[in-house]
Amino acid sequence: MKANTGTDPAADVAASGGYWAVLAAKGATGATGSTSTTGATGLTGPQGLQGIQGVAGPTGATGAVGAIGATGLTGPQGMQGEAGPIGPAGATGAQGAPVTFKNAWAGSTFYNVGDAVSENGTSYIALTANLAIDPTSDVAASGGNWAVLAVKSYHQY
Repeated sequence: MKANTGTDPAADVAASGGYWAVLAAKGATGATGSTSTTGATGLTGPQGLQGIQGVAGPTGATGAVGAIGATGLTGPQGMQGEAGPIGPAGATGAQGAPVTFKNAWAGSTFYNVGDAVSENGTSYIALTANLAIDPTSDVAASGGNWAVLAVKSYHQY
């Protein structure tokens, strides 16, 4: 037997080299067989990996305006602004009641609106008709029957 290391079988047979012999040769291609019926659908395979993200589409139309929200909390008050310009003088008011001076106050005298009295050097005017209401205590207690016309000055010159 001959050593055949490195000998190409196809080249050896074609050249009748004697190292290789054909055992079986390929036959001619046969006729195409008839098509069989379609088999049953197989089971669904597992889900594949997610593909890459596609290009963003065009921006859609603007939606309708939503409902108005609730009113928020009131913020802190701001700083006071500068005073505005002085307005025009108003119309002259109605003539007030005449003042009638009655001298020193006396608890037994009835006083009408506009009567003026003095007590301890201070002058008072009656705002309501009254009897026995001391102007000093009425003004101090904000009684509303008497008002101060003039206060005695205690300056020494």
